[in-house]
Amino acid sequence: MTRLLEIKKTRTTALHPQSDGQVERHHQTILNYLAFISEDQKDWDSWIPMYLIVYRSSKHEATSASPAELYFAHDLRLPLDLMRGSFPEREKENSIRNYIQKVKKKLSDVHNNARQRLNLQSLRSKEQYDQKAR
Repeated sequence: MTRLLEIKKTRTTALHPQSDGQVERHHQTILNYLAFISEDQKDWDSWIPMYLIVYRSSKHEATSASPAELYFAHDLRLPLDLMRGSFPEREKENSIRNYIQKVKKKLSDVHNNARQRLNLQSLRSKEQYDQKAR
């Protein structure tokens, strides 16, 4: 899947975690979630699956899409959706080839939109930094 989506994997050393800012930022997000949700920090490991569902299904401001949508071309079906019976209906495909073409198109559209939003966010961040640096 990573080759299909042209995701670049990076390697960093364990003794220098600062070299991978994205991972460190995600660790901070996890810690903030756990501090908010769990009063007793001794049970943090039992909250990780819930955190992952929340994170993967939440739309991110920078991309306007959820990680699940960026990876699977559709939102996750959550337990609450199943309990309510409110999950979106999906069209039945006549063939696997049609399904694959639709998923590729959807992924391409979602990724292009996310790239545009990330570039816009990057420009905004640069402008804010430049104003403070003066």
